[in-house]
Amino acid sequence: MSELDREERPTRGINLLGENQGWNITVGYTIAVKQGVPFVYTDELIAAETGRTPSEIIRQDSLARLKIVQNEVIRDQSRDGIEVWAAGETVINDPELVKYLRTLGTGVYLHASVEPWRSRITDEEFAGIVNPQGLDVAAIHEKRNRRYEEAAELTIDVDRPENAPVGIVKITPEEVAKIVVNTCVNL
Repeated sequence: MSELDREERPTRGINLLGENQGWNITVGYTIAVKQGVPFVYTDELIAAETGRTPSEIIRQDSLARLKIVQNEVIRDQSRDGIEVWAAGETVINDPELVKYLRTLGTGVYLHASVEPWRSRITDEEFAGIVNPQGLDVAAIHEKRNRRYEEAAELTIDVDRPENAPVGIVKITPEEVAKIVVNTCVNL
């Protein structure tokens, strides 16, 4: 039995925040499976309810419309009890929704460097829709970092081995999941 499978569990839900480079989803799913609680990925919820991804909603309608849809879908799907949420990237642009998610659980920001995120940003038109100021990718990343840090009660830097247990050179999603659970249990 791994340390993550232990009987001790967080007493509140966990809300994973950060650019979706796989960390939020992988870590969230790992925690949910090992702890036997529901896992909710906000972008999947939106797609299931609307038949469109958040990106499609922004492109076809607007960012303002996505905010309305996100609020409706997330508020309708939240339940009482412990759940693990992985918030899509656009959630951080809605302070009221971030505040609501904090009522559901502990906010955990999984901070990653700009490089993996930069490699995903390839659609200039889309970048213009969500980036009307025309900032470069690094500036957008820094702006979002501040929002994530303000929204979260805990920040874990997934790029830095000092977050990893002794002897671990590169932190893995499983190790991040252990850190999240252990920290949330002790909050």
